[in-house]
Amino acid sequence: PASVMVWNRIAGPGRARLDPNYLLPSQYPVSPWHRALHRWALAAGSGGPASGEGSVPLLHVDLHGKVSEKLHLDLGAAPLEELWPAVDQPFVRALKGQLCAKLDRALADCGVLSLKGKQIKVDVDPRLHGFWGEDTVTTISHQSVLLGIPAVQFEMPPRLREQLVTNPELGQRFATVIAEVYRDVVTPWWAARNRSTTPWPRLLKLEPEFAADVEESGPRDGAASFDRWGEQLLGELLQIESLATAEVQI
Repeated sequence: PASVMVWNRIAGPGRARLDPNYLLPSQYPVSPWHRALHRWALAAGSGGPASGEGSVPLLHVDLHGKVSEKLHLDLGAAPLEELWPAVDQPFVRALKGQLCAKLDRALADCGVLSLKGKQIKVDVDPRLHGFWGEDTVTTISHQSVLLGIPAVQFEMPPRLREQLVTNPELGQRFATVIAEVYRDVVTPWWAARNRSTTPWPRLLKLEPEFAADVEESGPRDGAASFDRWGEQLLGELLQIESLATAEVQI
């Protein structure tokens, strides 16, 4: 099952509208985004990490846009590399390696080029890697890693974001890459981890009370109408933001 959370900066500031990618641990209880991670792990994950053989493998992919550098999709996995133990680092390398190889192939096949005509590629050791450091603010992928969930952050330049919206083949290829890596890398690791006597790489426990008041909405007809629901959601968000900012949306 797939779950989606969308950050809309037009909503403005507020106590419950804290930037989910810049949260102190003391702010977790009041962040709907952090609380939704607990809801997702407990519900979609059938109990979440370390809950036994019946749990569903989880993978968190956090999608971001960047403007500072135009030639690379930044694949950030620093929280996994910095916080998870040595026994799990072969999995982390496999996760990064497979995502990089498959995404590079998709970008090349779909001809995703910069404005100057250069091929956009994946950077697996980027500056924007999802980890502010220890004992400080946390990105939402960092928060998932603390909960024992594999998570990566994609920072995408404008041309790539534009083509993901306008090129259905590229969008399908991206989705296929994530699905294949989930099936071939995450699922076997999760099953082996459940059988292992080594403690699960989890630094925060899942809190049912965090999940209790999170509201969910989705396609009325379930997975069969997900594409239509997603297109409607994207269209509404773009319309709201264009009216509020008068910016060209990509």
